[in-house]
Amino acid sequence: MKHRKPTLPGEILFEEFMKPHGLSKGGLAKLIGVHRRRVHEIIEGTRQLSADTALRLSKLFKTTPEFWMNLQTQCDLFDCYQKIKSQKEYQNLKPLITLGLFPKEEELFPTPIKGDLFSSPPLPEDENS
Repeated sequence: MKHRKPTLPGEILFEEFMKPHGLSKGGLAKLIGVHRRRVHEIIEGTRQLSADTALRLSKLFKTTPEFWMNLQTQCDLFDCYQKIKSQKEYQNLKPLITLGLFPKEEELFPTPIKGDLFSSPPLPEDENS
């Protein structure tokens, strides 16, 4: 996990997309069909970027919704990690395999697979040959 908080989606939106195109908050809001307050709060970092906004921004700026959602997810994960890293509840979590709860390979595949998984099955013999 990074030690530095990721850049907020609103900051990237403002610095990398709005400024170069000379867009104001109100102008962007009008172009993507949302209230100016939504754009303002995203830029100020007081509102998370929603999937709806990601779709709208991706259409306008010819990016992908995943680009915008990944920016938000990075911030969310960082914030969550900061909150839980010292909590005992989190520290006591263990992987399934160490608890003996993860199924063994023979339990997942009780019948051994014969042959090469990537080869084609034999063709039927032609009766006329």
